Amino acid sequence: MMNEAVSVSNVTKHFHQKTAVNNISFSIEKGEIAAILGPNGAGKTTVISMILGLLKPTKGEIKLFNRLPDDQRVREKIGVMLQEVSVMPGLKVNEILELFRSYYPNPLSMKELVSLTALTKEDLKTRAEKLSGGQKRRLSFALALAGNPELLIFDEPTVGMDTSSRHRFWQTIHGLADQGKT
Repeated sequence: MMNEAVSVSNVTKHFHQKTAVNNISFSIEKGEIAAILGPNGAGKTTVISMILGLLKPTKGEIKLFNRLPDDQRVREKIGVMLQEVSVMPGLKVNEILELFRSYYPNPLSMKELVSLTALTKEDLKTRAEKLSGGQKRRLSFALALAGNPELLIFDEPTVGMDTSSRHRFWQTIHGLADQGKT
């Protein structure tokens, strides 16, 4: 119980008459890399939204680090990279990263973020709306890592990445897991 980063117990989610998630249970240990797989419409994003506390389960219980997902102490321990990339127009990449870092008690340094995500000095000076698709994905990854999270949650993180970026992403994920991150 103490070693679980994520616990999903008998969770069901209904939207009106439709069942999006039907009585699922699983747990993810600290330091583990896990994937939720299934065809389109299987409820994967709904499960992620419930784990993040963005949606409430109709039935069942979700705990992160043995607390409810909307607990402030939990929120300080998670980093998220969603499928949709949206950026803050008008701000430069380094400004967005500094803003996000300021939200957390023990953020990663800018140097660490740049190293982990392969953002370039040029990227850091670029306004977010001017970034290419791949650069936006790297920014999203950097934002997920900004707070030095214990738990990282990704929804289709490598969509739009080229082969070398995907390889680097997964290398980084495995390195983070080796440090005990989930």
